[in-house]
Amino acid sequence: MRYIIFFIISISISSQAIAERDIGSARAIANEYKEWYENRLITAPTVEQLQDYFEVAQAIFPNTLNLPVQEDAKKQWTPPKLTVGKQVKFPNELRFYLPAELDVAILIDENGSPIDTFVINSSNEKFNDLVISNIRSWQFKAALLDGHPSKSVLLVPFHLVLPGSIN
Repeated sequence: MRYIIFFIISISISSQAIAERDIGSARAIANEYKEWYENRLITAPTVEQLQDYFEVAQAIFPNTLNLPVQEDAKKQWTPPKLTVGKQVKFPNELRFYLPAELDVAILIDENGSPIDTFVINSSNEKFNDLVISNIRSWQFKAALLDGHPSKSVLLVPFHLVLPGSIN
């Protein structure tokens, strides 16, 4: 009986270590491209930039079917656009922890609905759930791949500050 319990615990610890390694790997890849996805001036990315972007999306959400892959970078790509979304509002007790910064990857389906999120970086985890619950109410115009709606990943930096402050 002892051996069975030890085996189950070993499997559980191994699975957790693999999951943590995968999360760490996804964060590392996303951070490599942080400068690119924060640069909103790129309106017509090159094939190489799209290949990198699709690679990041696959690394963050590896089990998602129908995400564009690197070969799709040669096709006509239109990124998703936010159509409905409210600013993050936080309760008074969280104001003491501002400013805060988060980088969040949002998985968007073919209908423009956010279906999953992944916090890449967070300066204060107290804001993670608040930001993610806010994102769930957003709506997007779906990304287009050769004119057809496509799943996509949008990497969004959040800079949370007190209203009226200059940060």
